[in-house]
Amino acid sequence: MRTRPDVSAASTTARYLGLMERSLSPYRWADVMARRTSSGERIGIHAYSRIACVAAGLSRFGRLSEPLDDVCLMISACCGELAAGERLATSDFAVKETLLAIEFVEEMAPSEIVGEWDALLRQIEPFRTYRTVIRSNGDIERLHNINVYMLVGEYLRSRRGLTDVGDLFDRHWPIQVERFDAVGRYRDPGCPMVYDVATRVQIQHLLHSGYEGPYAGALDAELRKAGVASLSMQAASGELAFGGRSNQFLFNEVLHAVSCEFEARRWAREGDEDLAGQFRSSARLAVDSIERWLAMDPPRSLKNLWDPHTRHGTEPYGYYEKYMTSVGSFAALGLLFAGDGPESAPPSVRGGHVVDTGPDFHQIVAVAGGYSLQIDTQANPRYDATGLGRLHRRGVPTELGLSVPCTGGDGYSLSAGCERLAVAIGPAWRTPSGAVQRLAAAGPGLQEDLRVQQESQERVALVVHYSGSDLGDDVVVQRYVLDSGGLEVAVEWLRPSGRDGQHPKGWSGVPVLLSNGRY
Repeated sequence: MRTRPDVSAASTTARYLGLMERSLSPYRWADVMARRTSSGERIGIHAYSRIACVAAGLSRFGRLSEPLDDVCLMISACCGELAAGERLATSDFAVKETLLAIEFVEEMAPSEIVGEWDALLRQIEPFRTYRTVIRSNGDIERLHNINVYMLVGEYLRSRRGLTDVGDLFDRHWPIQVERFDAVGRYRDPGCPMVYDVATRVQIQHLLHSGYEGPYAGALDAELRKAGVASLSMQAASGELAFGGRSNQFLFNEVLHAVSCEFEARRWAREGDEDLAGQFRSSARLAVDSIERWLAMDPPRSLKNLWDPHTRHGTEPYGYYEKYMTSVGSFAALGLLFAGDGPESAPPSVRGGHVVDTGPDFHQIVAVAGGYSLQIDTQANPRYDATGLGRLHRRGVPTELGLSVPCTGGDGYSLSAGCERLAVAIGPAWRTPSGAVQRLAAAGPGLQEDLRVQQESQERVALVVHYSGSDLGDDVVVQRYVLDSGGLEVAVEWLRPSGRDGQHPKGWSGVPVLLSNGRY
């Protein structure tokens, strides 16, 4: 797809326009208009509405060389499908993207076409069209991030006079407000890290769009807490913390960036320019961290070099055409939130802290001396492994250390010849029977006790005690010291007093990548 060159690369808006352009670059326009992938498969409305949103945003800013009429045809197709849809979760996502696309181009599009869009979108009936709505008490347990996307889309419809959200909001927001933890992180089922920030970004869109109803105050209070907390979770590389499904897609860092833009505006309004500057810097670092993957041919949606169409390292739903354009559709929110201003060093640069997310997200992040580490203390075995899963150094390619642990589960697609094995940087030992046991593969019931010994910009020291689960009566103690010289790791096995037997013979394993998909 041809796009116009970046002529104002210094502005924050240009940063997000650049992401949008590159997210569309792998798509041939003829395929987009035919609504098919390069391999001939039909593009579903989840992905197609995001492509339409990106194309509309670029057209609005004069950065798309293809005709506006084509963009209008795409939006019309989305509106028609949403009007006819019944109980499809893809519609829950797509209505918000379609409405944002309309907002980008409605002043440029013929008024009769805009009227046709509104007429179609007026036909949406939430309890007929959407899947993630409460129809019975059993539906409450299945309520999660997709429902928030839908609620934001419904508010955008209400702004156009196409619906009334009063009853819908009263049914759903009181439940959603209870899904946040003590520092405002959104607890999607399984508490994956990216679905916390993804959900908060949708709520930011809601508030940015003018919602001031009865739930605005409670929602904004959660955003305020989580925004500050998220600064300290960013890795020294600029990447979002791993953990759970959909991590390592490039859109993770885009979500962090646009969330930071929203918070930067908040703190600038309140007169705290230093904190506002930290958010601006954190946003830029997140985008910078994915630039090299976007510069590849084709640009990657995921941080590896396997052919994207092999789906290596993705979940079944993570196909390229959907998550490549997701980089751009999330970046489109940056066009709404972003502002320019001075930067201040964020925690990922300053260092000197240890963060424990608690049992819901079960992650520990520490930053000092230009390095960061991340430990998953009770990993979901389908997606991750327990123990030290990340060691990053600022300015160094993330694959040279470890960016995420390896899972022995079946959550990700793998290429032929790749073994599924739970691996992190951590201890392994032989049991009395001679079998090898790894902390990384510890099952449910594992307990951790974090003890922080030192926190300074130059050095952090922490100790994690593991017990329970497959460890039996043993306690595994991991000691970490992080400074400008790197990471020191020590392990010790403790056994109850009076118990016979020697400590097991163990060692610390360090995974080494054999290939990044190309080399």
